[in-house]
Amino acid sequence: DGKTVGACLDRNGLRPARYWRTVDDMVYVASE
Repeated sequence: DGKTVGACLDRNGLRPARYWRTVDDMVYVASE
């Protein structure tokens, strides 16, 4: 439906991640 975002942690939950929400409501998530 375009209104749900999901992300998973690695086994320890220690990897850094950043997210951006744009003015047109797009969400970008990046990790190493």
